[in-house]
Amino acid sequence: MQHIVNLEAEPIDAPLASIGEDNRYVAFDFHMLNSGLVELRAVYNDYSPDTGRYGYEEIDRKVVDPEDAIDFAVDMERDAVGFLAEMNIGSHADGRFAEGVENALRRLMSASLTAAA
Repeated sequence: MQHIVNLEAEPIDAPLASIGEDNRYVAFDFHMLNSGLVELRAVYNDYSPDTGRYGYEEIDRKVVDPEDAIDFAVDMERDAVGFLAEMNIGSHADGRFAEGVENALRRLMSASLTAAA
């Protein structure tokens, strides 16, 4: 089940993964919500060396069940690659978003098992 949430773009301080170039890229993040659902976000970051400022544009945000998170991460990465390609920004799609979700879920499961012991 997918839930779409439209909110103001906020930077992703510590992305799970990113694709693009040094100054123009899409950052991807994952958060487990109190409801048990997972929030996935993809934010375009555009750094201007002239001004020293970043611009942010949220290009995708989904709230999904954890078991669907990897599939949505794959779709979001594909969309991010297309978004960057439209602006002639080099990137590659190699499963970075899905790998980030897999690692985050693994850490959460490990933490849950440790807390339960």
